[in-house]
Amino acid sequence: MRLRAPVVVLAIGAAACSEGAPPRALGERAAAVTKGAPSSADGAVVAIVAPPLSCGPRATTAACTGVLVAPRAVLTAGHCADAQEANVVELGPRVGDASNERRRVVAATRHPKYSRDASDFDLAILWLDAPASAPPLPLPAASDPVPVVGAQLRIVGFGQTRDPAEPDGARRSGTVALSALSPRTLQVGAGPSMSCQGDSGGPVQATIDGVERLVGVISAGDRDCRVEGTAARVDAAIVDEFLRPTLDAPPGAEAGTLLSCEAGCARDADCRPGLVCRQARDGVDRCAISGLEPGELGGACAGDAECGAGHACVTTFDGCRCYAPCAGPDDPVVVGGPDPKRPAAAPEVTELEGGCALRAPNGRGWSALSFALALMGARRRRR
Repeated sequence: MRLRAPVVVLAIGAAACSEGAPPRALGERAAAVTKGAPSSADGAVVAIVAPPLSCGPRATTAACTGVLVAPRAVLTAGHCADAQEANVVELGPRVGDASNERRRVVAATRHPKYSRDASDFDLAILWLDAPASAPPLPLPAASDPVPVVGAQLRIVGFGQTRDPAEPDGARRSGTVALSALSPRTLQVGAGPSMSCQGDSGGPVQATIDGVERLVGVISAGDRDCRVEGTAARVDAAIVDEFLRPTLDAPPGAEAGTLLSCEAGCARDADCRPGLVCRQARDGVDRCAISGLEPGELGGACAGDAECGAGHACVTTFDGCRCYAPCAGPDDPVVVGGPDPKRPAAAPEVTELEGGCALRAPNGRGWSALSFALALMGARRRRR
């Protein structure tokens, strides 16, 4: 959810906090449902996780939340489709559990009227590499009545709890009160729960004729996750103009260039989802991880020492792999030492496995989420 004032991101899910929320500023990101309760029944609500750049244990916090609206489609906030934040979707009650079902995000479609600076139309569909096992949440119908101010709404998310006794990263639900309604947003107040960092993209549901209906997607809120939140409305109009047309036209097989020191590119769209087109050391534009120079993945590894000097052991969707930047014309030839593409007893990997994230060029292990959020520090806070 978008929060209200600049933030300095130190790690996944870390955000600046202060007493008394200032007026909403443009740009920051908000965390889990505060004053809520663990939710085991909301199987359609999923965590959106960005793996760390350097190889190591997976993060136990969610970058965002989403909700299945089709077997391969997750509805979330538009700002949750930024950069590396949409790498992996986990289905399960707690992020990082070994038993979780994991799906790679292969494409994202934002609402055409999405803006980073507003909650109106802060919506996106994330496409998964394979169908999820949980049943999707039904979309709103034209006959659904509009919720009225004062109505109790239920929110679900994987964000911060702001409670030391309740760890972050668990799926939780809580109740908020509808305080204002506009054509494209819902304003909610604590009732007693509130959305927080990591809850962006989570569903807002109203009980209509005894049945819960999706009425919004969490987008933004106050700095301290205490006073109010904003959700993008999801109604029959959104279904007709965005959701249904998008769901009726799923992406085909993944297209684009993988990580390669042989193939070039001319624009980001030439690369597989999650990659960007950047200049390599030899002056040729090649596909790369956002924020890193172009390179190639090699064999399996457990640490940087197995990959050779100047190379790194990095996280991919299915394990740790050696990574070597593409060589430039003036780079020295390395004689001796392990081959980063063929370490001992490890097979060669020639394709980028989805969800890959690499070590930052300065060698420090930034998380992909931290890198993306640091670039957005001047925007209004989002959950």
